[in-house]
Amino acid sequence: MKIGTVIGTVVATLKHEGFEGRKLLLVRPEDPSGGRAEGPVIAVDTVRAGAGDRVLFLDEGNSARQVLDWPDGCVRAVIVGYIDSIDLAAGGGPPTAAARRSPPARRPRSPRRRPPSR
Repeated sequence: MKIGTVIGTVVATLKHEGFEGRKLLLVRPEDPSGGRAEGPVIAVDTVRAGAGDRVLFLDEGNSARQVLDWPDGCVRAVIVGYIDSIDLAAGGGPPTAAARRSPPARRPRSPRRRPPSR
């Protein structure tokens, strides 16, 4: 499961018959602290979510088809719940900016070879 915020509704007047009567929402994936994690995805709504709602969603086709009971369906993402709150344990958040920018470890230098003198 992933965390995301609903940022819009997708309207498709012409679509596969399996999507008839199903609401499609645009979801922006996020990390637990609310930062953007990746590009937005279109998800089938199963919980009557709306713009601005923070939701749990599945972004894997097989799981989405099981939730929708649509074994041969052409669906990848589905919203499966609302998020009321997220409580991170100490040290459970994303790395701090300083930790992300730490320099790489230095490699020991190998001795330089000098060309033979003439």
